[in-house]
Amino acid sequence: MNTQNNLAKKIKLDYWPFAMGPFTMAIVYILYAFNWQAVCGKHIQEYIHLVLIAAALVIFTATAIKQKNLFHFIMAALCFSFLCRELHFAGTSLGIYIAIAIITTWAISKWKQIESVIEQGKIKPWLYATGFTYILSQLIARRVFRNLHLPNEQYLHVMLEETVETTAHLMMIITAIITFRTKIASNQTSDLSQNQQKQKAVFTKTTLSDTLETDID
Repeated sequence: MNTQNNLAKKIKLDYWPFAMGPFTMAIVYILYAFNWQAVCGKHIQEYIHLVLIAAALVIFTATAIKQKNLFHFIMAALCFSFLCRELHFAGTSLGIYIAIAIITTWAISKWKQIESVIEQGKIKPWLYATGFTYILSQLIARRVFRNLHLPNEQYLHVMLEETVETTAHLMMIITAIITFRTKIASNQTSDLSQNQQKQKAVFTKTTLSDTLETDID
């Protein structure tokens, strides 16, 4: 019973990032109540989007080059697609959906190779929560919450979408950092294990040599 309770608490603690999207929506409403909603404006948020997703792209790309792990290459490709969309050049409106479909298919086909990375540390909850927050921003963009009678949705939906998307980009950076640090920890553990095996092999070899010399004497 205690084990089940501990597991439930761990799950709740690990998956708190899923609350970041709804929390961001609440922040927008608070700013609106104090007439400070200008900070959530579309133009300001779009500049922030460029900086954040570019930062995530740099981290994932650098990690992919250094670690040569498929997961990092896939995430770098995804960030590059988002960056192109934020630049708003011709073809990106449709292109982003094509890119996501291709990247998703790629990830599913190579799932066994990337699953071991996702399962490490806190990568899974942050990765899934980031995806959820991106989806939430798109639901807002498509006015899904209008049917749910969200207060002032007609006036605030653009600010809600842009601000929640900003949060999703920020979460992508956090995911990239966590992934990078977790991978380093994994490598350090692996290196330590290899060193221990080498030391054990040297000790065994030395012991065997001493035993042979003793038998010869």
